[in-house]
Amino acid sequence: MTIIQLTDRTFEAAIAAHPLLLVGFWSGNCQGCRSTARAYERVAARRQDVTFAQLDPGAYLDTVAAFRLVTLPTVVVFRDGLLVYAQAGPLPAAAFEAIIDKVQAVDMVAVRQSIDRQHKAAV
Repeated sequence: MTIIQLTDRTFEAAIAAHPLLLVGFWSGNCQGCRSTARAYERVAARRQDVTFAQLDPGAYLDTVAAFRLVTLPTVVVFRDGLLVYAQAGPLPAAAFEAIIDKVQAVDMVAVRQSIDRQHKAAV
């Protein structure tokens, strides 16, 4: 599968458009970033059930600031429009596979009910 290149302007639309979206934040000038990018590309080629995207943190500072990223590489995962996972640091292909499997197993109805309860309790 092709890895979508995101920008500050396309980031939110990608979250809304894809039921399961992995987003990688990395640059080409660090070894951990390069190894993570290669693993990410291998998994993206195998997994047609997931959308893979990447954002260049040096070029799109608004999104980087919104996520308060301080470490590269970082991977975030959205499911049904909600941020459900974030991990900083290098990851091998097996870790991406495990993350995807765990995120797919999440009961999103229960997650949304929990969020609703928390919102009601906050008011």
